Amino acid sequence: MKKLLFIACLLACARAYTQEPAGAMSLSGFTDTYYSYSFSNPANNLKPGFIYNYNKNNEININLAYIKCAIARTHTRGNLALMAGTYSNANLAAEPGVLKNIMEANAGIRLARNLWFDAGVFNSHIGFESAVSKDCWALTRSLAAENSPYYESGARLDYETGSWTFQLYYLNGWQRMERQTGPSLPSFGSQITWKSRNITVSYNTYFGQSSYTGAHARRYFHNLYAIARVSSRIGLIIGFDVGSDKIISTGTSPAIWYTPVVMGRYHFSDKLSVTARTEYYADKEGIITGSSHFGMASYSANLDYRPHEKALLRLEARRYHSQSPQFKTKNGIADTDTVITLSLSNSF
Repeated sequence: MKKLLFIACLLACARAYTQEPAGAMSLSGFTDTYYSYSFSNPANNLKPGFIYNYNKNNEININLAYIKCAIARTHTRGNLALMAGTYSNANLAAEPGVLKNIMEANAGIRLARNLWFDAGVFNSHIGFESAVSKDCWALTRSLAAENSPYYESGARLDYETGSWTFQLYYLNGWQRMERQTGPSLPSFGSQITWKSRNITVSYNTYFGQSSYTGAHARRYFHNLYAIARVSSRIGLIIGFDVGSDKIISTGTSPAIWYTPVVMGRYHFSDKLSVTARTEYYADKEGIITGSSHFGMASYSANLDYRPHEKALLRLEARRYHSQSPQFKTKNGIADTDTVITLSLSNSF
């Protein structure tokens, strides 16, 4: 059934592509293959549950492969993207049936000159990273990105004026395509972004249903980041997330988690660059990670080589230091790990 749906969507996109005016529709695709080796060498060849990208150990696999059809007209727009890979298997495990293969599915209409209304499944408005590795400075995702929404479903208002962008969201929940069963709250989000020639600053929020299953819990989440082009060769990203969950029926103090991250990138040339990252993730109550007293520092460095405009070869070394044992090994559980990841991606 999944294969038939995938083929039907491809045929529909191809047919529409031939019938639309030039520039109204685009068809694109992306494949990200990888090999990753964890020195903890987990017995089941699966990395910890707080890792969703490149989570298979000691095997060649596909992290993400997608094909996307996008429509951009004067008064209407829309996106349909279908995906497969170890990322979708891990990150959309809670979604039913064929929804696991939906990356984007949304439609929009222009309400005024700079005001749009869109509804459907979107890439998350939170953070400076996405599931698409070629759009991210580092090969693997930060702990902040891995443990906040990659996608969301609902409706949004999108307004742009000059250097500013404002978005308001009504959502089905915290990284959910469908509303949770049982007690649930309406969920909302917002984004305020300012861009200049060399600097981007974005403040993003989420308020509403938490990820608790069947619990009447309220979540508040804030994400703030800045991206700066320091020079023609040097770039810098600084980000900070903080969130809290409170189960309304108990009236207890909210559980809080937070994570700072800093990244720097240096371009040797148009084809060769290096990125370094340092971060810390604190989740004392285990609200997001499921592990109490969770505190983890991570350091990484990756080398990127772009032999062609649409191809990217990447190598990353990453080190984890945890306050409590988190990494399963053949001999027990360790509190440190080193991971080497190699990736080759192509797009069209």
